[in-house]
Amino acid sequence: MELPPLLFLLPLLLVGFFYLSKARAAGRNARLLPPAPRDLPLISNLHQVGGLPHRTLCALIAAHGAPDLLHLRLGQVPALVASSLAAAAVLMREHDGAFATRAYFRTAEILTYGFQDLVFAPNGKHWRHVRRLCSAHVLSAAQVAEPCCRTLATADAAVHRIRATREPGRRRGPAEPPARKQRASRQHAGWQRVAHKQEAARSSGGDEARSEAGGDVRGEAVGAGAPAREDGLLGQVVGG
Repeated sequence: MELPPLLFLLPLLLVGFFYLSKARAAGRNARLLPPAPRDLPLISNLHQVGGLPHRTLCALIAAHGAPDLLHLRLGQVPALVASSLAAAAVLMREHDGAFATRAYFRTAEILTYGFQDLVFAPNGKHWRHVRRLCSAHVLSAAQVAEPCCRTLATADAAVHRIRATREPGRRRGPAEPPARKQRASRQHAGWQRVAHKQEAARSSGGDEARSEAGGDVRGEAVGAGAPAREDGLLGQVVGG
């Protein structure tokens, strides 16, 4: 039994109608989008980015006469290139909520236990809560300045030792930079241990833990190579 020829033409007509409607919809959307260079199937505009994106994007913007925005497709991902300060201000201030969420990555979801971190979490209540915690307890001025004070104290102690070896009337022996570096490293490691113990004491809230952590400040700092006298910046840190 022979099948009618129209039965073979019907799937071709359906596929052609589907692609034609899709092309018309893309044409209507293209009129609302910023200027865009011609792309290739599958890779879209990836081949035009090159090894120096800032230079190639600048050349594309100049070639297509896009003073503010340029539309690209990086594979299947649409992208906007802001080429002026006014366009960047509109995107990052007025429409920051639409561009705040990162693209979805399965690897990032697994490593962050379902986007529970600050970097890959989508914009929302959880991200604002995590950002508030980081701003208050991790990135505050006091938390950022604390390691700096310990580093300056280590440098201050090294300066005291160098000055002590160069005092008038004292025999000058050969310099030992490696030994001094090792001593400074041990002292800095001692400060790190003290900081961890103090943080644990503050978290536990016990008086005994506080006194133990406070008593270890002088012992570990001196054992790590701190000078006996407590003047200068080192004396302020240890005494405080």
